[in-house]
Amino acid sequence: FTLDHVLPRKHGGTTVWTNVVTCCYLCNQRKGDKTVAGAGMRLLRQPVKPTSLPYVAEVENYKEYPSTIPESWKFWLGMEA
Repeated sequence: FTLDHVLPRKHGGTTVWTNVVTCCYLCNQRKGDKTVAGAGMRLLRQPVKPTSLPYVAEVENYKEYPSTIPESWKFWLGMEA
């Protein structure tokens, strides 16, 4: 899977939960910098911010031990890398 912006950054989209979806590499390439509709595609579901993060038991515990968090996770945990 790859991450794709529903509203591309080129068109003012940002990297937030409600604007990022997963898709296969070929679909990501097909969509490119177009909007979903502009690429003739459709979303299976609207993206939403999760209410919990799978496999992360206690986010607060991770905030106490920031060295244990992968740098790539910090943005998504609200800890800015």
